[in-house]
Amino acid sequence: MLKKITSFSLFFFLSMFSLNINAINIKSKNLDKFHVSAGLSESQQNDSSFLFLRRFFKWYKTKYDYLDHHIFPVTTNYKNNTPYRIDLKETEKYLSVLKSSGFFSDNYINYKRQYFKEIDAMLQKTKQSDGTVDGLDYDPVVHSQEPESILEKLATIQLDLVSRSGNRIIVKMKTKFNRDTYLLYYLTKDGDKYLIDKINFLIGDKVEN
Repeated sequence: MLKKITSFSLFFFLSMFSLNINAINIKSKNLDKFHVSAGLSESQQNDSSFLFLRRFFKWYKTKYDYLDHHIFPVTTNYKNNTPYRIDLKETEKYLSVLKSSGFFSDNYINYKRQYFKEIDAMLQKTKQSDGTVDGLDYDPVVHSQEPESILEKLATIQLDLVSRSGNRIIVKMKTKFNRDTYLLYYLTKDGDKYLIDKINFLIGDKVEN
């Protein structure tokens, strides 16, 4: 009789131990899931355009510092206050990185190429030789003079769908670092692939390039 009781006790102990281990494993999985989805609504986790942009931000986080060096205005002789010019060979390097990333459409690349040419034409006209240059005084992708403050904390980025019409989607991006400014990402979709077609920023109710 004692042997049966001992066997039953051992079986009961092993069963409870197994249940506790399973409970710990389940809790661990739930915690992992929470860390992945923390800060995101269900729609933000599942919307493919949001997932595309979050992948893009992760990529851009590794590139923005390198890219920034290719879009600064340059002078041929600082001592003589030579007027600024845009080094279009350098901006082509910038554009080639964007193009090869697979995140940008030809429309975006061509627009930025023309944008740099227009700034260069303005500099030739104004003969500016010091200070910052309008249009190049902020990061063009996240519209911030301190892009690292945004890109180092990607979980704080809030994305909202503005409109979806056929293969064209507009997504609004908001961060706690730019409370009064929103970014508008205009996306096109070809099959399952998204591309950034244009980036504007929104201040109040005014959209600017």
